[in-house]
Amino acid sequence: MTGACRVERPADSQSCAHGTLPRLLVGVVMSAVTGLACLLSAASDAQAQAWPVRPVRLILPAPPGGGTDAVARTLAQKLSDAFGQPFIVENKPGGSGVIGASLVAKAPPDGYMLMISASVHLINALIMKQVPYDAVADFAPITQIAEVPLIVTVHPASGINDIRDLMARRDVPLNWAIAAIGSPDHLVAESFRSVLNAPLTIVPYKGMGPAISDTLGGQVAGMSTPILSLISHVRDGRLRAIAVTSLKRNVGVPSVPTLAETVMPGFTMSSWYGLWGPRGLPAPLAAQIAAAARKGFLEPDIKVRFPPEGFEVIGSGPEEFARLIDLEVTRYGKIIREAKISADQL
Repeated sequence: MTGACRVERPADSQSCAHGTLPRLLVGVVMSAVTGLACLLSAASDAQAQAWPVRPVRLILPAPPGGGTDAVARTLAQKLSDAFGQPFIVENKPGGSGVIGASLVAKAPPDGYMLMISASVHLINALIMKQVPYDAVADFAPITQIAEVPLIVTVHPASGINDIRDLMARRDVPLNWAIAAIGSPDHLVAESFRSVLNAPLTIVPYKGMGPAISDTLGGQVAGMSTPILSLISHVRDGRLRAIAVTSLKRNVGVPSVPTLAETVMPGFTMSSWYGLWGPRGLPAPLAAQIAAAARKGFLEPDIKVRFPPEGFEVIGSGPEEFARLIDLEVTRYGKIIREAKISADQL
């Protein structure tokens, strides 16, 4: 029981003088009400402490493979270890994440169906004409697990040596690869065009692999993508890094400046991983899950699975994650509106 429940008893009296009996009855009633409240509180506490009593479904609105899938399976193992029940990853791809997210939006808020997704959960809802849920209101934020900084790279043959060179090019527009419409790297490219007036022709690809292949081959001038996807190519000289999108320099490429310190003060953009439940998930349960996720992702094996230069553990609580979501929706929405990004471009 979380708090003491003390029942005050009326003093004994043999007297039935005027006013004594009503006061006695009131005291008895109040004692009964207080006792019932204590019993209900104890039952609620016991139920919260018992969760989970059966396996928990962890919905991933994406196919197997890729970064989000790796994070999901690691999270499932950490939560299984913490709570002593299986957390089972279920890949539910389709509809740019809508199919899987819809399942969670409609689920009972009892903690037995959760969703792990990336920041595209918010972006997709902003670029699609219709989704069968509110990407914010129909979900209970639990924790931002981690964030992944992006690195801006160019092919050495492009003649671009730094971010200011990219701004200065005015003779021929540069083809610029993006992994997908509405992806964080797309938002970075659109920010270049609107804030820096950079002469970019954005070329959408169906996935990170083809975009990286054409960037390495020189078919496009450059791209921005999660740092671990390209850092090996930067180190071997096949690509040139000209900026990172985090607020501070990255430990993996400490000589590469941030956009914020050079040409876009205050600018930051990352891909991040989050855990949500259905709307109405009890706040104490959300906090309990968030604490277990944070503890699991701070264990030493995480730095082996996810190198720190490309994966920064956040482990926020539900309220902090909710504030981030509000900020990101505002920021993403501004870029998307100004660039007229739409899922119809797919």
